[in-house]
Amino acid sequence: MASAIGRRRRKASTPPPVPSEDVIDLRDPLPPGRLEWGLPTRCPQCLDMAYVDRLDLVARVMQLHCPTCWFRFEITEAQIEASQRR
Repeated sequence: MASAIGRRRRKASTPPPVPSEDVIDLRDPLPPGRLEWGLPTRCPQCLDMAYVDRLDLVARVMQLHCPTCWFRFEITEAQIEASQRR
């Protein structure tokens, strides 16, 4: 009879996480026009006006969505400040 001492059970390998459709590519261009923190802006895909869904005052992130094409995107306050410096 073989001894079970010293044997380790192998854990089942878990598959890598699959990115959801909510993943945002930070390489996407900013919407055209002047950007203001907390104000609606144009959608970067269809250029219609987008609505502000949420303002994260701690992380300084503005989440928006376009009612025309349903594109969801985020803009950070740092991105807005960088675009105003240019």
